[in-house]
Amino acid sequence: MESTDELSAVSLSIGPNEISSYLTRSGWNVSTSSRVAQIWTPRNSNSNEDLELLVPRISSAPDFRTRLKILLQDLEAHERRSGDQIRDEMSRQFVDVTNVSADHELDSTVFPLDAGHKLFYSAKKMVIAAASATLKRRGYFGHAVPKRAREQARNVLVGHTHPGSYVVPVITKARVPDASWENDRPRLVEEVEELSFDRRMVVTLAKGLTVLHELGVVSENEPSNRDVYDGVGEGISYELCDGVLRSLRDPSVQDFEVGFKWAPAVTPPGGVKQHFAFPSESVPRLRRIARGLRKDIEDREQVIYGWVEVLSSKAEDVGGSVRVHAIVGGKRRVIRMNLDRDNYEKAVESHKRCSVMVRGNLHIEEGKQPVMDVHSFELEQRLPST
Repeated sequence: MESTDELSAVSLSIGPNEISSYLTRSGWNVSTSSRVAQIWTPRNSNSNEDLELLVPRISSAPDFRTRLKILLQDLEAHERRSGDQIRDEMSRQFVDVTNVSADHELDSTVFPLDAGHKLFYSAKKMVIAAASATLKRRGYFGHAVPKRAREQARNVLVGHTHPGSYVVPVITKARVPDASWENDRPRLVEEVEELSFDRRMVVTLAKGLTVLHELGVVSENEPSNRDVYDGVGEGISYELCDGVLRSLRDPSVQDFEVGFKWAPAVTPPGGVKQHFAFPSESVPRLRRIARGLRKDIEDREQVIYGWVEVLSSKAEDVGGSVRVHAIVGGKRRVIRMNLDRDNYEKAVESHKRCSVMVRGNLHIEEGKQPVMDVHSFELEQRLPST
């Protein structure tokens, strides 16, 4: 099977931001700039050739597409590779692509219709499962799937499928919006949080699949109930298992695979694998894991994302108290939490530098400041302005 990392996943529209990001990462600098166009030259050129690229800056201009075509032709000659490859990489600067695929023995140009339907359903099911777990941890969501998670499945895009192991590319936005500090307070607005959800969902999916793959494929021992329930804290659920099993149950499918291609211009998440393969032999164990998760119908943890606003620790304290500015249920909240020494050090490290992801029991009472009993406190994404 061809590696998902080698596949050209999408060809999205290209604008000035995508062009600038690609050229910067490819070793070019702006030498001349105006409102309508820029001249870019290589940072390090080993030849006497005068290389210049004319880059249009107004995507609504009538000649933008013509100028883009000429730019791609110039890059093709300079890089000595396909212009289609360059266009693809340029278009993907700010999107994550999750390649969902099914390996089979048929001719590489075809795929069974029923198996194809199941593969698309698997992709949708996993998106909903990951979006649900991004909001709260639960083994079985059933009819309690959050509305935001269902909306996510309607909002993501898919690219054209690929032959061979029939790949469905799921496309999500990854560009981290500006969330800088103003007057010593985080500028946290609803639009910023909404734009961050796609990347958070994909990271949750990758972490959930990491645990599910370990329990269902890698481990030599049958996972215990404790192993399965501990995995809920990392993002696995009955719905995630069902997404994997939907395709694996088809007799023509030998392996179900998921690969991640993180946006080139956005810092990739740490601590997650990029590729997972679930062979058909793993179906019995995955079914047992799913049955165990279906009994777990209570919310285990709330998940919040935000910025540490206030730090407080006395000399005699082991750890300290923090206040995290977050949006919960569409409302701005300042949530108080007590942290042990290790987590408090993470909070100090994050202050004015990056957002945090906190899991635990959230207590909200009318007229009182929200409080969270913390189970997990992790650094999330670095602010673009730092």
